Amino acid sequence: MAAPMGEPVAESAAEAIQTSVMAVRLVLAIANAARRTAQRDATGKAKDLPLPEPSRQQAAGELKATLPPDITAALMADANWTQMAQQLMALSEAKVDLADLLPRVGEIAVNVRDDVKAKAERAAREGTEEQDKVLRDELPAGKVRTAIRDPEDWPTIAELMRDLIKRDADIKRILLAGHAEGERVFQKVHSTVDPAADAAAVAPSKDAEMVYGVATGLDIPADLDLSDGVKARQQLSIGGFEEAKCIRRVNEALVEHPREAALLTSSRLWPVLVARMLKMDKEKIPVEPRLARLAADVSWKEGKPSDISSRLFDAANDALQRPVLEEVDTGRRGVSTTAAKAQSPSVAGPTKASAKSPAPKERAAAAHRASTTPKRSSGRSK
Repeated sequence: MAAPMGEPVAESAAEAIQTSVMAVRLVLAIANAARRTAQRDATGKAKDLPLPEPSRQQAAGELKATLPPDITAALMADANWTQMAQQLMALSEAKVDLADLLPRVGEIAVNVRDDVKAKAERAAREGTEEQDKVLRDELPAGKVRTAIRDPEDWPTIAELMRDLIKRDADIKRILLAGHAEGERVFQKVHSTVDPAADAAAVAPSKDAEMVYGVATGLDIPADLDLSDGVKARQQLSIGGFEEAKCIRRVNEALVEHPREAALLTSSRLWPVLVARMLKMDKEKIPVEPRLARLAADVSWKEGKPSDISSRLFDAANDALQRPVLEEVDTGRRGVSTTAAKAQSPSVAGPTKASAKSPAPKERAAAAHRASTTPKRSSGRSK
């Protein structure tokens, strides 16, 4: 059975704090061992630890003035707090400047805390790749799917999904039912808080409108937010392992252009390109042979240096959409915004391309030559 909602996140944070406490204990134990040895070397006898109660009071004041509140509270609540306090005061009596020592100890504790927490969160994300894929395959992009991937709720939901899949439950049917309930909750909350908010929520975001033309065939949520990389990856159901695989593909395709590969994989539009590669994986379409065109045709180098990320995105996006049998040329057809919008998914989910909206017959300049940024459409028809 899955843990209560939010518990995985709280547990990882608590574990990080406790690990930082252990790190502080180790540093103090080493410092105290050095004190005792130094005193024996100098006088032939090491001084005993000072009395417990005065040490606790004095050490508490020193910690509160120096260390972060969460680490200070954890240290004072630890079963070994009295011994740590005595060690600190023994160091002070030995003329060790606590105002100099404690900031360094605090820095160690903070680094340990943050490192352990980051590793726990990364492990949690990497352990849900299968569930990420199920969400992307079975649910339409939008506010409900984004809500499911919220860091506070996702560990619990992913664990429940994993258990249901193991029991051979119809996970698609369950997810669709849950998605429908989520939509109703959104509508109810919006109408209760602000009756006009629900109508406003249907309007595509500026980022969604911007990418509709270049995201032909992709499942793009109406509220896409590319300014927040983490949120954008949640909205597009991109897992850490899957993104790493796509980064490797680009690095291999641009092995002789590492700087440009880094610019592409860190660009604002990169999540959209990852979404296209993952869609191709789902449809069993080879990605690597198409990306190889980036090295065969380097016309994306032409233009202002400041616009190279946009040209690289256009070139890669264009290369991924053309069959491998086509020869590399610089006169390939540009993106048709009209055709793209006809094929783009609706707010409610992905749709098929309209038979009444064929792509234009004329050939245009290469996508990455025609413009340095995707053209923004005027909106989407309802």
